[in-house]
Amino acid sequence: MPTPPFERGQRITTGSLLRYVPNWDTHWDMTTNRPKTRAFRRRAGEQSISMFLEGSDPESKERCATSVDRLALVFPDFAIYRVRVEMLLAVTPAWVEYQPLEVEEHPEWQAHFEIMKLPKSRIAQLADGLAELAKPPGDIRPPTDPRDAD
Repeated sequence: MPTPPFERGQRITTGSLLRYVPNWDTHWDMTTNRPKTRAFRRRAGEQSISMFLEGSDPESKERCATSVDRLALVFPDFAIYRVRVEMLLAVTPAWVEYQPLEVEEHPEWQAHFEIMKLPKSRIAQLADGLAELAKPPGDIRPPTDPRDAD
């Protein structure tokens, strides 16, 4: 298993990934109290699913990791879901690679990873149970801007 600091594009095979799930009714299924598939869907033109690596030392930028608490500071009403890399790799043909964001894009830029080549047919697995709740959402509501729903 590679260890931090990572090189851009470097793959990982273990660890936990974290993903924001908006507290919007377009992304949340109130009957199951789980995110809808669209919460893990790629946007038009994207080839990957954006995630953040959870780590034991999120204070260190060299660790290429963050925490649920640190991510919650940015979008406090969003849910955060956790996906175990090992489980993802065991049941899908996808892989996970380090793709840090630009510093101004997100305060936890250094912990950004991407799930690459996850087939659309497998995205439902994330919403249906492969992803586990790490932080519940705030009150469920419509998106502030309907264009954000996609």
